[in-house]
Amino acid sequence: MYFSQTGNIREAGTGYLAFLSDDMIEEIFMLFDHMDLCRMAQVSKTMYVFAGIDVLWKPICIDQWKGDFKFQGTWKKTFAWKMFNHQIVDANPPINASGLYSDRLYQSWFCAQVSPYLWTKVENIERRSNLSLEEFRTEYEAKNKPVIITDVLNKWEISKWTREDFLQKLGDRAFKTDFEQTEMKLADYFTYCDTVKEERPIYLFDNSFCERAPEMDKSFGIPSYFPDDYFNLLNVHPEHRPSWRWFLVGPPRSGATFHKDPNFTSAWHGLLIGKKKWIMYPPEVVPIGIFPSADGQQVTGPDTMVQWFMDFYKEKAEVDPIECTLHAGEMMFIPSAWWHSVLNLETSVAITQNYVSKYNLKSVYNFLKSKKHQNLFQLFHQELEKNHPEDLAQILKEEHTKPKTGEMWKNFVGDEEEDANWTLNF
Repeated sequence: MYFSQTGNIREAGTGYLAFLSDDMIEEIFMLFDHMDLCRMAQVSKTMYVFAGIDVLWKPICIDQWKGDFKFQGTWKKTFAWKMFNHQIVDANPPINASGLYSDRLYQSWFCAQVSPYLWTKVENIERRSNLSLEEFRTEYEAKNKPVIITDVLNKWEISKWTREDFLQKLGDRAFKTDFEQTEMKLADYFTYCDTVKEERPIYLFDNSFCERAPEMDKSFGIPSYFPDDYFNLLNVHPEHRPSWRWFLVGPPRSGATFHKDPNFTSAWHGLLIGKKKWIMYPPEVVPIGIFPSADGQQVTGPDTMVQWFMDFYKEKAEVDPIECTLHAGEMMFIPSAWWHSVLNLETSVAITQNYVSKYNLKSVYNFLKSKKHQNLFQLFHQELEKNHPEDLAQILKEEHTKPKTGEMWKNFVGDEEEDANWTLNF
């Protein structure tokens, strides 16, 4: 798309649709199949541009071929490549669209191109090594305080795997993604990562990777800092145990928007390849621009973390977040109920796992008890009563009170916030 001082050609190019916003036109075009879009592209230069945007061709391509494709740089080109028996086709020849102005199209393009390294200056999460189990529990888990552990992953065989090793061992295995549960072969997904430039990239996010790739299950272990997981009690009811571990792969600008981990679990996140931007807020501080529902089960906010960074990162909040760049070989500890988001700075590979320890057992128990559907709670209560009656008795004995506002943050920064040797300012 080219720009000049001429008038905006949008009105003439959209005809009777000119009164609609660009977002509304995009929503209408989402109802079209590939033939409809091709016909619309012949109407005018404006319609040619609107009918060619990748967000329209992505669901068409995946609906048609699921994950069986090799990405060709854009979804429209990928569709044409499949339609014409893997021949390289110029699916989107450039035209001179001088005079077409669209905030929506520009925003989509910018979000797909902007460097995620723009937001990596702040580093204020502690990095630790050579921690004993007691030190980890006392200094971090008991205080519900995040920390980066730098000397855990090097004990894993999988930590030595390069991208080429993943491709050699698992390239033909299909894994689930976050786009309509589409499955893609790992080799095809890495090809996608190499060339994709879209506003919301597909994220490989598989909770059954150990069953799909037993080699992976044997190549890593539970870090020594997390020996207990009360949700293991639910292994006798495997169909009811919530998902607890995931294999994650994503290209630059992919990732997870702000959320709290499910069921008040804590988690660890081991980064094998790549770099990730992390930004976190304590449980009682809702991130700026994020609007959770009253029960906390639904979260409204920007669709992508790139959009959040563009719109809200520089705005002054009541409480500044903690943030860092996580590097390959490092592990993040995510305490129970902390708000967190992750933005991949480059193609990244990770394993993450949620768990329940004695430090968040009460919170998990009370949360499950408060849910409308009680099957999981009843099973968990039953197994606690059978296997850990003393822990259950302690939960029932204690008063179910919430911490005072700011108490979790005080635990994190300490009593003498001004004496801290790090800063929470952007």
